[in-house]
Amino acid sequence: MERQMLRTLFIGGILALPFTFFRRNIKERAILFFFTGYAATFLAQMVVGKKMVKYPVRPMPKYFQTNILYEQLLLPLMSLWFNHTTRRSRLPGIVGQAFLYSGAHTLIEYGIEKKTRLVQWKKWSGFTNICSIIGLLLATKGVLSVIRWLAKKLG
Repeated sequence: MERQMLRTLFIGGILALPFTFFRRNIKERAILFFFTGYAATFLAQMVVGKKMVKYPVRPMPKYFQTNILYEQLLLPLMSLWFNHTTRRSRLPGIVGQAFLYSGAHTLIEYGIEKKTRLVQWKKWSGFTNICSIIGLLLATKGVLSVIRWLAKKLG
């Protein structure tokens, strides 16, 4: 069941890529996508290394201790969607949407943690999950703001 779920998530993520990328600002989206994937992979290595989270069933288990599908495809897609929906928002709206995105994500991940063997929270909680996702979403929003500021400044 878990392997089928991973395949379905992979196919869904791949099918979502064209709809996510082929709009304006493809360069910005690509930078943000890869930054989010890099940051998520880096942070996940630390979390798994400290045995806070475990991924018993994961893609390419011989090569990765973490769920590389989540870190390199699904979370970057969510980050792009978050940045798209907050593109005209002010700070309270951005923070509010970050809470909504992370809350929904945590509910889904909590269900996955309880019903499957895709993820096991050891020293991790829903609160930790919400805080980490909010932090990552706001960091990507900050990186995007810096990119836009530099593009405007440097012409």
